[in-house]
This record gives sequence, structure tokens and C-alpha cells, in this order.
Amino acid sequence: MPQFFFDITDGVFTPDFVGTQLSDIASARVHAIALSGDLLNGHTDRFWGGEEWMIEAKDDCGLVLFTLVFRARDTPVSRRSDPRSTQSASRFAVVAATSRSNGGPKG
Repeated sequence: MPQFFFDITDGVFTPDFVGTQLSDIASARVHAIALSGDLLNGHTDRFWGGEEWMIEAKDDCGLVLFTLVFRARDTPVSRRSDPRSTQSASRFAVVAATSRSNGGPKG
């Protein structure tokens, strides 16, 4: 059975020196997705730091087979002091709409 290695970068590079035996590349893809879920569940606070995280899958010769990349981005509304507040979101929408109606930016 082939050996696959899953190097993780989550603010820190962690090479996989042990590897995992899986039947084929399709199984390696499924494993990488499951690994990403475990990684995110264990470090949700660190994930929102804005850094790109990735899992790079390699074969036993070190050839990169695929890379799974993920990153979180806050929107302007969620950067406000209380991102769960619908009132904050409403105020932002009103300011944006007012700016557009007064000839301000259309973005």
C-alpha cells in the first residue's frame, strides 16, 4: 500500500516524517480533508489570524501530489466591535448606501 505524507503549515511548518498508508490518491484526498477539519477544530482561534494554512500531500519520493489551501478573511462588518450584532451590520449598510446616493464610492 502506498505511503502518503501530509506536511502542515498553520503558521508553523510541520513536516510529516511518519506518513500514512492509503490505497490511492483518492483516499489521500479524503484523508487531507479530514485532517483539515481536525486541524481547524483544534485551533479555531489561531485560524482567524489571517495567515494562509495548507496541507501538502507528497508521495514516498517527496513528489507533491496536491495542496489543500485555506484561509479566513473577515468582512468589514465582522471587524466591528460586536460582529454578531445585526444593528452594527445595519449601520454599516446604511452608511454604505448613503455614501453611494451622495455620489460616493460605488464599491
